[in-house]
Amino acid sequence: MRIKSVVKVMNFHSLLRVDSSRKKAEKYFAYEKELTDFVDNILNNRNLIMDKKLLKLNKNKKPLNIYIR
Repeated sequence: MRIKSVVKVMNFHSLLRVDSSRKKAEKYFAYEKELTDFVDNILNNRNLIMDKKLLKLNKNKKPLNIYIR
């Protein structure tokens, strides 16, 4: 009877960790979608003048660095 209680608690803690990891991963799905759309707009845009405006840096603002692993 005592082992059964321990196993239940261990399973519960395991489920909490899995749920926490799932929530963290879902939080980054929105970032992934936005980055994918942004890169897709740049790569598939046939209007070169618009591309130059999109890629032009504003020297007064902080740079945005995107690292993809």
